[in-house]
Amino acid sequence: MVFLEVDSLVKRYEQKVVLSDVALSCSSGEIIGVYGLNGSGKSTLLKAIAGFIQTDNIFLKINEKVIRSSREYKGRIKYLGQNSLAPAYLRVKKVIQLFGCEEIVKDNLIKDLIEYRIRDLSGGQRRLIELVSILYSKSEIILLDEPFRGLAPIMIHELSKRIKVVSKIKGVIITDSLFEEVFKISNKNYYLSNGFLRLAENKHALREYLKGSKL
Repeated sequence: MVFLEVDSLVKRYEQKVVLSDVALSCSSGEIIGVYGLNGSGKSTLLKAIAGFIQTDNIFLKINEKVIRSSREYKGRIKYLGQNSLAPAYLRVKKVIQLFGCEEIVKDNLIKDLIEYRIRDLSGGQRRLIELVSILYSKSEIILLDEPFRGLAPIMIHELSKRIKVVSKIKGVIITDSLFEEVFKISNKNYYLSNGFLRLAENKHALREYLKGSKL
């Protein structure tokens, strides 16, 4: 069981406040969807939690331990950004080893790709490898930024099933422009607007907020 608590998160770019006093929690068994218009700060939020960017202020706690540096939770939180993580020259099986999840080589989604080099894969296949590797790594909290981008519907369906399985023992926070796909698997939803993160009481309320909007 893991419990992540984020509070008082503030991030500014020059004079613009992108995240204003944001609070969020995530525990094992939860899939949290984060939604918002393009440029609302969804990626910034995930990067801040993962320690990929410097914030103006943040309070972060894992279980009962207050985290003062990203070094203190190295390996416990994994972040999948929108850009490829894996070096192009590596073979897929080496990437899997680096993520510490060798047992997934038998997964039907990737078993036929393990001898390929990353540079020889399509963009969708690269995304698939990285996502599956992060899901089955030893991390306790998984942050997914546009994980379904470039994937065929059947792949999204299969990966959604795996996310649900993994979420039984890990916390998952996910944002994707294919918000209907996130709706299907999330059990708590938030939306970002004008720097503030707000809890959507139900999916109807969230749909009303997103109606007519391009994410």
